[in-house]
Amino acid sequence: GARGGPADVPSVAALPCALAFCLTWLAHRQAGWAWAMQDTMSAAVCATFLRTVQLPSLQVATVLLGLMFFYDIFMVFISPAVFHHSVMMSVATAGEASATPSADGATCDRFQGERMPMLLLFPRASSPSSRDYAMLGLGDVVIPGLLLTLAARADLAATTRWLAAATAPGRSKGRRGLGWGYWLVACLSYCVGLAMALLANAYNVTVNGVQGQPALLYLVPCALGAVALRAQVRGELGRLWDGSALEPAGTRQPVGAVPEGGGGFSGGGAGGEDEPSVQQQLCGRAAAAGDDNASHY
Repeated sequence: GARGGPADVPSVAALPCALAFCLTWLAHRQAGWAWAMQDTMSAAVCATFLRTVQLPSLQVATVLLGLMFFYDIFMVFISPAVFHHSVMMSVATAGEASATPSADGATCDRFQGERMPMLLLFPRASSPSSRDYAMLGLGDVVIPGLLLTLAARADLAATTRWLAAATAPGRSKGRRGLGWGYWLVACLSYCVGLAMALLANAYNVTVNGVQGQPALLYLVPCALGAVALRAQVRGELGRLWDGSALEPAGTRQPVGAVPEGGGGFSGGGAGGEDEPSVQQQLCGRAAAAGDDNASHY
């Protein structure tokens, strides 16, 4: 159903399964395999967020990711100089198991530990049975993920325009393919940034003695830089920057107008007469076929 409307049947049917899954994790969260269930729930939260929130342009993405870049660095590396401990590391490791001896040393109070399901946990290969986990915050997924979803939408819009131009009457059939899309470039650059963060942690690269890394320090420059470079190579940086590259074929294009960047998907006809835009052609065909949904084109 539409957003804000009544829930559809699949969503209602999935609710008992989701509730049973969460209750199972709650009951067995201390088990050695519970990290897999926690990661599943965390991935679902990330997917829901990225499906709901979309950025309108590369300009907005640059501002948001840039602010989060400096925020992450401050909270991990700089905050110990202000608060005497790393705020981000304290939050990430809160609820770990601990043991506190009494004043006389005769007893020891043990706390089994509780982990909030706000992290992706991965057992370390060096000690898989000791419950020692590598951690990745959900913010390190959803913040770059906003850029990845923007890249996917740009690819979808570019494919729509390319197909519309290739199938339009009177158009040349010899158009070149789209090549590497933004989404693939963004995904590969995210993997490179994540690998850099893991290497920095493995080789103890640190500031103020913090045992951890601000992942956005590596993810933001890699992902944002790669997408911007790819847009520059394709001659679409300006259009991706203002968001017009996210528009599908025929959107807000006047009759006979040529899109910025020389896309040439609609243009003037012979003798100075304007040729109908792709949107108008699609609407005309739908109307001729008696399509009740022609207004959606």
